[in-house]
Amino acid sequence: MVYMVEWNYYVFDILQDGHELPPTIGFDLDSPSTTLPETKGSFFVNETLQTLILKFLEQYYAVYDSDDRQKLLDAYHDKACFSLTIPPPPPPPPRDFQRPKPQSLQPYIEYSRSIRRISDREKLHKSLKHGKVNVVAILNELPETQHDPASFIIDVSMATNTLLNFSISGLFKETNTSSHQMPIRAFTRTFLAVPAGSGLSIINDHLCIMRPTPNQQKGAFTTPAPTPSTSPVPPEVQQTTQVVQPVPSTSSAQVASGFTAQQQQAIQSFSQQSGMNFDWSQKCLAENNWDYELSARVFTELHAKGAIPQEAFIK
Repeated sequence: MVYMVEWNYYVFDILQDGHELPPTIGFDLDSPSTTLPETKGSFFVNETLQTLILKFLEQYYAVYDSDDRQKLLDAYHDKACFSLTIPPPPPPPPRDFQRPKPQSLQPYIEYSRSIRRISDREKLHKSLKHGKVNVVAILNELPETQHDPASFIIDVSMATNTLLNFSISGLFKETNTSSHQMPIRAFTRTFLAVPAGSGLSIINDHLCIMRPTPNQQKGAFTTPAPTPSTSPVPPEVQQTTQVVQPVPSTSSAQVASGFTAQQQQAIQSFSQQSGMNFDWSQKCLAENNWDYELSARVFTELHAKGAIPQEAFIK
């Protein structure tokens, strides 16, 4: 029988069957710090992968957040797998601690492949969806969403010539709810993909949905940003998610003259972020009194409705 009789800065005195054991070797810190390290940004390995993954995700979520996820079929490999998990709820707080009531994740419970919830091995196996038809069928059953691109953090964990493994963490809100306030969710999604033409084809997709922290919820959707893509349903996604090569950077001299330096910079930035050409970017900004954030919101709303003509994206 083992007893722990003293704990002092990682130094332990242990008794086993009445005999004292040597203390465990550790680090005796004068003032142990409880400050968490600073959060790091995204990691892509190199600029080539960064361009590839960002373009892929822009196109993927443009379709995922639309009203027709069926067009994601071409983004998945024929033998793709998908699973969804929900972490257990947080432990109850102390009685004197005031914490808001946690949001319910009920819409996702029935799809969750959690070994804490499913003990039957056959049911656990069935909760893992095989084949792109079954994968997209499940995605169509999940609540409609709008993701917050400003919240995305992307990490590449493995990259070879034949396989790419990367994860994306961020926030989204449900848009088809009867509630007055759209619930905000936090998520982490891990993709395992293989090259397909000049793009990617997903062979494994794991989605983990959880409750956002108070800080996450407070900062969600506070930075409006256009969602770059070539159309509400990008042809690149329809063609096995072929990724368009990045548009070379454009100097201010290439922007139409007659504008101030600040307006030229706004047009160039808006064109790069929205995917629209300079004429349509200038038109959107001018019609909204050169208010960049307002123009971004208007663009996002019209783009989601498919109200922006294709010619706006021809450069």
